[in-house]
Parts: sequence; C-alpha cells; structure tokens
Amino acid sequence: MVFLSYLDAAATSANPYLRFMAEAEQLLHDSGIPAVIFWCAHIYGPPDQPGPTASALLARHGRVSVPGPGSQRYAWISRGDVVQALTRAALDPATTTGTFELAGPQSYTVDGFVDHINPGRVRIRHLPGWAARLASRLVPGITEHLIDVLLRDCLPTGDPQQAAARFGFTLQVGSCTRVRE
Repeated sequence: MVFLSYLDAAATSANPYLRFMAEAEQLLHDSGIPAVIFWCAHIYGPPDQPGPTASALLARHGRVSVPGPGSQRYAWISRGDVVQALTRAALDPATTTGTFELAGPQSYTVDGFVDHINPGRVRIRHLPGWAARLASRLVPGITEHLIDVLLRDCLPTGDPQQAAARFGFTLQVGSCTRVRE
C-alpha cells in the first residue's frame, strides 16, 4: 500500500484535515498491511496544469491575493517527482515499509514562489489570517481548514533528497520556475 499524506499530519492537530491524515496513517500501521507513507509538501504541476494551490497564486490582472504575510515557507515539490515516488514505491517489490518525507530540494516563501511563477511584476495583496478565514466561507472549494494549512510553513524536518535516493530518482532542482514558462 502506498499512501500520500501531508508533512504536518498529526493526531493531536485541531485541524481536521491534518488530524484525519494522521488517523489514516495509524489505521494503515495497525492493519499490518505493508505500507509506504509519504509525508508530502505542497505540489505544483507543469505550466499548463499547475494544480490548485499554484493556480491560486497566478496573477489575474497583475494581482495575487496571498493568505497571511507571504513569509510562510513551503518546500514545493513537482508533480512529476510525486508521481515518480508513488510509482516506484508501488511497483518495487523490494520496497521497505516506512514513512518518508517528500518535499522539493528548495524552499520558497509564498511571496517568492509568486514571483517565480508569474512573469513580470505582480502586486501581492496579503490577507490577514482572520480575513482569509472569512473569505474561505465565500469561495467555493476553499475551506477554513485549507486556509489554516496555507498559513503555516510546510517544510521537511530532514533531507528532502533521502526519499528520492531511496526510491531511485532525482528531485527536480529549482524547477518551480518551470511553472512560469
């Protein structure tokens, strides 16, 4: 079994998303089924399909709204790297069970990532946490729990290259700029 979780999943979290991820991990452990669990950072895709989180940071009319101060740090990981990890873990019969951090080799502030994925100058409007939570009630697909996750850092505690090395691929270094191409 291969399970994609989130870096900050914790059974004690007040955030239901983070708590349920940790509970799912525990159920896998308790089942006795051999499992590889990836604690994953925020994922971005190629320019034509950047994904929901990266898409929300693309400028519309030269502006982007960012929840929080924009100084939150994320170790963005490319969708291609996530697919490599999941595929190799699922198809390698010699894969050991365990939990592995899956994150990009570099971290960026949210504001820095906005600069990377948008051509030209972009005006960034920062929404205080309370305003972002309030706005989440008005925007379909955005929940208060997602805003809570976006207001936090999303960084591995160890070396992000370890999971890639274990599963036989190389992380795409500096590739978040590819979203802008």
